Amino acid sequence: MNRKFHKAVALLLVTVMVLSAVPAFAAKKKRQQTQNNSGGTKIETIREKAQNGDAEAQFELGKIYNSKADYKDSKADYKEAVKWYRLAAEQGFAKGQNNLAVMYEKGHGVKQDYKKAAEWYHLAAEQGFAIPQHNLGWMYEKGYGVEQDYDRAVWWYMKAAKQDYAPGQYRLGLMYYHGYSVQEDKSKALEWYRKAAEQGHAGAQCNIGWMYENGQRVRKDLAEAAKWYKEAAENGNAQAQNNLGSMYRRGEGGLKKDYKEAVKWYQKAAEQGNVMALRNLGRMYKNGQGVIRNEEKAKRLFREADKLEKK
Repeated sequence: MNRKFHKAVALLLVTVMVLSAVPAFAAKKKRQQTQNNSGGTKIETIREKAQNGDAEAQFELGKIYNSKADYKDSKADYKEAVKWYRLAAEQGFAKGQNNLAVMYEKGHGVKQDYKKAAEWYHLAAEQGFAIPQHNLGWMYEKGYGVEQDYDRAVWWYMKAAKQDYAPGQYRLGLMYYHGYSVQEDKSKALEWYRKAAEQGHAGAQCNIGWMYENGQRVRKDLAEAAKWYKEAAENGNAQAQNNLGSMYRRGEGGLKKDYKEAVKWYQKAAEQGNVMALRNLGRMYKNGQGVIRNEEKAKRLFREADKLEKK
């Protein structure tokens, strides 16, 4: 009798548990459907506004197609993104003008045309928007779509930099470092690098590391160099990854000599096509440092570095 009673109770408990789980599952499913519907509704709202001539909505719709195209590598979506960016740009919407310029610069959804890219960057930059100011500076520095002009490059970089736009601060730092259009001034270069680095700009962080490693306008400090290289390396900068690998290989800057750690960072930089890292990684394989010695792999890495250097 007791066994039958206990069995019945157990069956009842299981049934209650199953039945209580059903509403929870249904509620979760309903929440997911609501979220999906909400996302779809939002896009449709943006589309409706865009079709009614709202420039900001046209820009946002362009971004949606652009993101889809980047994810799927879809030419059709790039063309649709260009269509909406153009509609926003033609209404004088600066962000639309900038993004349309980017599409012309990269040749996404349109035939690559540096001249048109520069023209749209210029229209957006004149509205005081920091991103196209930097981008236009880049076009003048490299002579893409415009006659190369370091004076104009510095002028536009300065405008972007003064708005705390990190890439503009970084490029301005480079101009001072190399003395392009301005008197070479490594102290000013370091000043602008720091402003960009504090915002997480990996290139600026790497360059500060380089200046500390080599004692340029600062007291030589390998520990400080290693600190900046590590920040930049963790932010994905290939040159910093290579340089950090070398500091681990030599045991510098307060870092314990560690061939495996050196190989790890050389590998990360090599995967990004850094020529120095490919050669350094090749030497590690050739000498069996931090990896099993493999002369064939070392030769392949050296050949890859030579091939990239000739490009």
